[in-house]
Parts: sequence; structure tokens; C-alpha cells
Amino acid sequence: MSLFDSFGRLFGRAAQPALPAIPPGMDPEAAMAQAEARRYEASAAPQPAPDALKAVLAKATRVRIVEGGMFAATTLGNVVRLDSSDPNDLQGLRDRLKVEPGPAGHCSCLGTHAMELYAGQKLLATLGLHHGTAIRWSAWKDDARISSPDVFVSWLQAHGIPEVFEELRKIRHAARVTQAAMTKWEAGCPAALKELLADAMKGTINTTELLLAMDASVPEEPEKARQLMKWFGSTGGRWSGAPAYHEVPEKMLVKFRWQVLVEALMTEDGDIRDDAGLLEGAARLIAGKAFAEQRAADIGRFSRELKDALMKHALVSGDREKPAALEAAFKKGAEAAAAQGPAKKAEPEKKKAAADEDDDLL
Repeated sequence: MSLFDSFGRLFGRAAQPALPAIPPGMDPEAAMAQAEARRYEASAAPQPAPDALKAVLAKATRVRIVEGGMFAATTLGNVVRLDSSDPNDLQGLRDRLKVEPGPAGHCSCLGTHAMELYAGQKLLATLGLHHGTAIRWSAWKDDARISSPDVFVSWLQAHGIPEVFEELRKIRHAARVTQAAMTKWEAGCPAALKELLADAMKGTINTTELLLAMDASVPEEPEKARQLMKWFGSTGGRWSGAPAYHEVPEKMLVKFRWQVLVEALMTEDGDIRDDAGLLEGAARLIAGKAFAEQRAADIGRFSRELKDALMKHALVSGDREKPAALEAAFKKGAEAAAAQGPAKKAEPEKKKAAADEDDDLL
């Protein structure tokens, strides 16, 4: 049975053009999202134009808003939140739903609500509502950015649909958090790399070039590692799901010998530095995938005291993911170190290979 047949039977609608069968165990919504992405890539439709929407709204004599989003110009849900033919409602919608010209990208989801516009009994258009900031219409290739989101979501709220307003608030809060993290990230970048930061974030400059750029002004390896660890820990945010450009200092730090990393964390008196940003970067590095995959055995070489200091820092963060990730890394490091064991005399080739690998480290 096709996806549309399934939804057609569920909502009492006639079957629509069939989609490829859903792979066993795959979520139907995920299957629709993938099909929508393919439709978008293949679309030759024009880009959003305010006048086109204005013309459809001018003809509309009825508006119907349904929960569940939209797929292939079809409303997915069956919970009707608004069904009005009141001229005042329609004029209010015309006044408040306006879009900007040109593309606003293509949201990966199917939206939370669908808006159906009718002229009498004729369905003129089905619009997908996306997060209070954009609409999707099959007449256009890309989504269209709503000109005044606050005005539009206030109209929805006044008509008994407040959740779009809440969604818009959450999106704006997330944007503020992202911008604050970006500001911290840029501020935490070592001075020697400031001019290269844009290229580093785009991935157009490699790790070796970045390390060489630090050599002129930061000749000591421990100080290089210290600056990079503080940069890696500068945002203090979640370790997983971070932007890809966060991998820049991580890839650089993986190149340092474990002894250099330890020295970077110590004072001249041999105490562990009391620097939250430094400890955050070190803990994040050790708990990260790159270090675990390339340097697992070295994790087992860190002292108990240093591991305890990093774990204490992770626990204080209040993020349960951090101590769990760090504990998993310590366990993997202990296992890797134990498996490596003392070098065997009968395996000179392996010993030489290990030495050659160490020669790649700073």
C-alpha cells in the first residue's frame, strides 16, 4: 500500500498518486520528508512572489486551517482548527499574511499546520505553515518568508491557534543562543588564527596550515595546545550536535602528543590549572569521537588526578551528557591501553609502525 493510500484510508480521502513503498520500520513522516526533498530538488517552479499570494487571497471566500502540515499540496491532518467564511476573518488574513519576494530556503519538515483557501467549493491553494516564519506552496519552488511573522501569528493566536506563536518564540530564542555561542567562539579563537577563522570555518584551509600559522607567534607546543583547548571549550555548550566548524580545534589538538596536552593543563608548580574554559576544552577533546578513534590508548595514560579534575568539571556543568561521555572515553582508553600492553620483542614491525605514527604528532 502506498503512503498516500494509507493516509487516504485513515482520513477518509480518495487515494492520491502513489509514492514508493515505505521501507520496513521507517517512520511514514520521514518517508514523506525524503519524498518532499526529492520533489524540491526536481522542481522547476518559480520562486515566491508576493503578488501571486495576494491574488489567491483576494479570491478566497473561505479559509480552513488543519493540524498536521502539508505534503504534495495535500493537507495531512484531520483536526480542523479554523473553518471560516467570515469576510472579516478573510480580510484580516489578507492584511496580515504577506511574503517577501524570492526564496527562503526549504524547511526539512512538513510544517505543523496546513491552510486551505477556497473560492466557494473550489480549493484554490493549500499552504504549509512552517514555524511562523515561512509558508510552502506547490506553486513555488522554495518556501516564502513571511514579511511580518508577529502580525501573522497574532492573527492565528486570535483565532484559537496559539502554538504557532510559541513555536516562533522558541525559534527566536534558539537563534539568540546560537548567535551568543558564535560570538563566544569567535572571541575564543587564538589571536594567531583570527585572520584565518573564516576560511577555517568553511573548511577551505587544512589543519597543517593552521598549525603552521600558530608557529610564528606561539612557538611552544604546550601553549599552542592550551590556547586551542580554551578555544574548543569557549562556548560551554553541548558537545554533541555542535556546528561542524567546532571540529577545527579538535582536529588540531588530536595532532599533539598526550604529554604536551597534559603539560598544557598544568601550572609550573605541577598543579592542574583552575581554568574552566581550559578544562572544558580538554574534557570535550578526550570525550570526543576523533580522540577516541585515533588516540584511545593515550586516554589511559592520563593520571587519575587529571581524570578526576576533568570529571568534576563535567559534573558541575549540569549537562548529564558530558560526564557520561567522559566516563565512556575513560573506559575505552583503559581498554585500549590494556589491549596494547607492553611491546613484544617478536613484533618489531608493529613497534616500528607505532613509532612512525608518533612521528606525526607534535
